[in-house]
Amino acid sequence: MFISHCSADKQIANEVALFLVSEYIDVFYDEWDIAAGMSIIERIEKGLIECQFFILIWSQNAENSNWVNTEWKAALSKSIRKGVPIVIPIIVDSTSVPELLNDIKHLNFNDGIEETRSDLIYAILKRKPSNNYIKAVVKKYNELIMDDDPTNPVGVKACPGCGSELIGIQMDTDYYHDEVYFTFICKECGHTFTTQ
Repeated sequence: MFISHCSADKQIANEVALFLVSEYIDVFYDEWDIAAGMSIIERIEKGLIECQFFILIWSQNAENSNWVNTEWKAALSKSIRKGVPIVIPIIVDSTSVPELLNDIKHLNFNDGIEETRSDLIYAILKRKPSNNYIKAVVKKYNELIMDDDPTNPVGVKACPGCGSELIGIQMDTDYYHDEVYFTFICKECGHTFTTQ
C-alpha cells in the first residue's frame, strides 16, 4: 500500500494511514518509512515497486505538486503494464482528477467520515472494516486526554471536548456538606465538568 500526498495534505494522509494500519494493512507512508539519512528517492521507488494498491490523496495542493504528479503517473504506468497497483484516488476538495484517472472510480474524503473509511477498507479487503479503528481511536484518546497522576484532582490533562491543553482547575468547598469539589474549565472551548 502506497499513500501519495503532498505535505499540505499531511493530516488527511495521516488519517488514511491510520484507517489502513488499524486493519493490519501494510502501508508505505513517507513519514513512517523514510528516516533521517535515507535516500528519499530510493525509498519512494521501493514503495512504488512493491505496492499492490496506490492511494492518491487528490486536492488542489496535490495537483500543484511535482512529487505527487510523478508518483501517480509512475503508478498508473505500472498498473497499465502489469495490472498492479490498483489506483484509488481519494478526492479531498473540488479539484478534478487528471484526465488519465477519470475512468477510475474515486472516493470522496468528506472530512474522514465513517463512510469514507468503510468504502476504502472495502475497496482493498472486499469486506467491511472491523472495529479495530474505533478501538485504536479510543485508546489514543485516552492516552492523550486522561491523566493517571494521583495529584490531578480531575483526572484529565487536556479538554475532553476539544483536546486543548489550555485548561484550568478551580477548587470549591461545600461547607454545609463538608465536601470539596473541583471544576474543570477549558479556556479554549468553555467545556466544564465538576468532580469530587
